[in-house]
Amino acid sequence: MTESDTPTSTINAHVEQVAALLPFPVELDADMGGTFALQIDLGQRGGVDDPHDTAGIDPDNPRWWIDIEGGEKTLISDYGLDEDPASVASWIARVAREECCPAAVSGSEQRVRSIVSASFPAVAGELSSAKPTLTDAPAPTTRKGHER
Repeated sequence: MTESDTPTSTINAHVEQVAALLPFPVELDADMGGTFALQIDLGQRGGVDDPHDTAGIDPDNPRWWIDIEGGEKTLISDYGLDEDPASVASWIARVAREECCPAAVSGSEQRVRSIVSASFPAVAGELSSAKPTLTDAPAPTTRKGHER
């Protein structure tokens, strides 16, 4: 088998390994309009209809790449399938920060803050104004034969 015949399952395994080593959280998406291989979603810069920044490796030309805004700018590395996943993750992290990809530049505190603020109104300077309280609720009753 030549590199141009690389199965999608092999590509997907490499993408999963690299994504797990990135220093920021990402999601994996399948390229449904082309190779069907997994890609690393590096975030969206604009509105809901704007393309995401992505990273991946294609089966037909196995070199790691980063697409900015759906391909408005593409950076292709010299890294192939035989490269150490940690080296690839380091390259993706560095380039994603340099290119200001949303996943790489927004801190985890900002991501948590946006998730919480979507659910609870927050007071300025606080993560959330919602303060959980403990209550002494009675244990639920169970019928005989339904105990755990």
